[in-house]
Amino acid sequence: MIFDKELMFLDDANIQNETSVTSDALDFGTNRPFHGRVAYLAVAPKADMTATDDPDITVALEFADEAEFINSVTAAFPIAKKADFESGKVFCQPIPFIPGRFARLNITVGGTNGIACAELDAGIVLDPEDPIVAE
Repeated sequence: MIFDKELMFLDDANIQNETSVTSDALDFGTNRPFHGRVAYLAVAPKADMTATDDPDITVALEFADEAEFINSVTAAFPIAKKADFESGKVFCQPIPFIPGRFARLNITVGGTNGIACAELDAGIVLDPEDPIVAE
């Protein structure tokens, strides 16, 4: 799997003590950036994610036609756990379609303590090696 820097939401992001993370927006320049080709959201940890307890982690992509995300559409993926974000694993999910010119990544952690530590790369890839790395 190869990340294109132009399609990355997080690039070596060091997340500390957060219950929610919203990336900067990607501007595709068009409403149909992949012309019907299946694309994937990939989140690749560089170190094991740590958190108090084992909170539910919601990963979603938000799409809009305007940079302010006033009228946005959200595509949520299956609930994840911190074990899904261990070093060497890739959280990878197909994106059903890209319904807007702009996109941003939202990660929300259940509970009050949030993520204690995470080092993440995240972006859109076209050809993942393996959607989920086997344990």
